[in-house]
Amino acid sequence: MIPSGADLDEPHEIYRETTGGSRAVVAISVGETASVMNLILLIAYGMSCANFTPDLDVIGEALRWLDKYGIQIPDSHSPTGIWPLVIQYAQRQPIRAYALAASHSMEDICVEISPLTLSTSLHNISESDALTMGPIFLRRLFFLHLGRRSACKQVFEKPPAQHAETASCTLANQIEVTRVWELKMADVVLHPSQENFPVEELRRMFSGIVEGRACSACIEAIRARVEKACAEWLAVKQTI
Repeated sequence: MIPSGADLDEPHEIYRETTGGSRAVVAISVGETASVMNLILLIAYGMSCANFTPDLDVIGEALRWLDKYGIQIPDSHSPTGIWPLVIQYAQRQPIRAYALAASHSMEDICVEISPLTLSTSLHNISESDALTMGPIFLRRLFFLHLGRRSACKQVFEKPPAQHAETASCTLANQIEVTRVWELKMADVVLHPSQENFPVEELRRMFSGIVEGRACSACIEAIRARVEKACAEWLAVKQTI
């Protein structure tokens, strides 16, 4: 029997009447699903959840209800392995995984996941995920993406250095190099995932400017500028 008026979302005892008229508890009913409750119990007892591989929805629900049972959120080194599992899911669902970690202020997990979010444009962040991660971690994520977009433009904005005119390479020839560089730069600016622009693709794009050039000084200047820009791009921070 379930007690009359019991809130089915709250834990309560299920009992049966004994022959003597007393009640014997046979089970405790809870509002969570079996998958969520299983994960809550694993966390409560510090046991690994690796063999059960709960999905992100189950993990999120379990973490959300821990406080209800007086259980602390496990830290990143917990033997439950819950956060390494979230990081695994981040390979496919980086924004959702980041939002989940952010909702529990898991700084180190958010930092580790944040580079993976660069593969997703900011306009693809749902209202639900934005609310889940909260204003502080949402702001930091925006700063990461927008900062890298700005850095990409700054790193490749400057064209190759010019050299003294020669009989075979006039100022007009070198201005042409600058013009082609600026056209390539326009392609970078228009790239939909500028914050996650692969360095090899950038190297290939700008190195192509040497094709058809006969001036060794121009070729050397272009290659040197490309390598310097690529090195600077690799050095731009990729985490929040």
